[in-house]
Amino acid sequence: LAALTTKDALAYYRAHYAPNNAILIDDSDLAETYTDEFEEMFTYYYFGTAKSDNTTHYFAVDGYGLESHFSPSDGIKFQIQSEIEAADNSVYFLIFSFTDDDLGDDLVDKYDDGLIVQGAFDAGQRNMTGSEYDKLRNAGIAVKMDDYTAKLHHKVMIIDPGYSDGVVITGASNWSNSAFTRNDEDIL
Repeated sequence: LAALTTKDALAYYRAHYAPNNAILIDDSDLAETYTDEFEEMFTYYYFGTAKSDNTTHYFAVDGYGLESHFSPSDGIKFQIQSEIEAADNSVYFLIFSFTDDDLGDDLVDKYDDGLIVQGAFDAGQRNMTGSEYDKLRNAGIAVKMDDYTAKLHHKVMIIDPGYSDGVVITGASNWSNSAFTRNDEDIL
């Protein structure tokens, strides 16, 4: 890749790798929480619904409040819904798989209340059973399908950017019933 132009390198990346976000957080308490969750699964063999809500959820990192939640034990869906409900101005998202009707309804409600709601879906998920893409588009929300050949693998929601109460939600969790009730996922 070193010999490619920036434009060519970007095209190569988009064609061969899944766009995804990453955050580096240097905090021993948060790292301990993830270690505890990992050990619950890989030391004690508790996965999915066998896990319990036994980790710390609230942290202060460099002067910012941060929350960590795992599914299915910590109610990730409720956490996302609470943040959408608190939105005052805008909700933006990038999502791989979005099939949860309640979250789709929540976004339509916010749009109907006059908020800016915009998002991008992975194109391969367009015809996925239960995809919320058509619901949001038919409601008038500006949504698009990612047109890269690789998967858009983000799971990000940005609420009220530029405001003091703005929130970013990210993690491994898709917005689906499986992610919320069966899979071992996380959100920050």
